[in-house]
Amino acid sequence: YTYPRGGGAAITSVTVYLDKVFIADTVQGWIKVLTCDPDYSEGGNVQTFDPDGGATVVLSQGPDGNLYQLTYSPGQLIRIQPTGG
Repeated sequence: YTYPRGGGAAITSVTVYLDKVFIADTVQGWIKVLTCDPDYSEGGNVQTFDPDGGATVVLSQGPDGNLYQLTYSPGQLIRIQPTGG
């Protein structure tokens, strides 16, 4: 996955959750979701999951099955739960 960036933008975390690839950019402050082939060899549809995700340090799946986001600004551990549908 590539995207136009400048001003020090950097992908800081990538994790697979519920068959989607979640990508966070700490400088631009967003989280995007990438839908891939089952073997993750090709990516297709990219959607913005959270345009104001903050300065993400890491995205990771916890032992409870939820996705967690750790940010250093504003310094939070956030549980991300899937919505119904």
